[in-house]
Amino acid sequence: MFRTVSKMTADDVPSRCVEFIKDQLYFAVLKQKLKSTGERHCFCIDEELAYENFYADFGPLNLAMFYRFCCKLTKKLKSIMLSKKKIIFYTCGDQKKQANAAYLIGSYAVMHLNMMPEEAHSLLVSRNSTYIPFRQEENKIHTRSSTQSLSRVVLQASVNPLALSDQSDSRKRTRTSLPANGVEGSHSIPTARAPLLR
Repeated sequence: MFRTVSKMTADDVPSRCVEFIKDQLYFAVLKQKLKSTGERHCFCIDEELAYENFYADFGPLNLAMFYRFCCKLTKKLKSIMLSKKKIIFYTCGDQKKQANAAYLIGSYAVMHLNMMPEEAHSLLVSRNSTYIPFRQEENKIHTRSSTQSLSRVVLQASVNPLALSDQSDSRKRTRTSLPANGVEGSHSIPTARAPLLR
């Protein structure tokens, strides 16, 4: 479906990617697949983590999928084999997959990199300001801007998904209540911040 980019030098990284950890972790929205090289390790979850919709909704991905993403990325960041490589998490899917990928890396930054939601949100829109807003399961299209939608999703990472058991039914999507900003959810989960990466 997509062509593969093999010639992307170190000089291309700042221009195409958002840096979350200096010289180590990047996020990119690309039009083509990106190959790993001796200097970089690239991975994409566009096909691995797929949202199962009810109506016209397409995300955000549930906490079970966020948990899987956290485990995958944390393992890569702690890997001795990848310690000297730039890790690039990228998406080359449609706008729906782009929004979900941004949700994953933004939430990870809040949970594990000790970023404020506003800081993660600012990084994400610095290279791509066209994230489309998520739709609710009730088949209602909300008119809030895409950046506001993304900011709300990043705020949902104030819960610790690592403390939750895996959800086997992908249709039972969990939304959290956020007393801090008054956003109502299906139920409330105590908030907790995960330890920082060491």
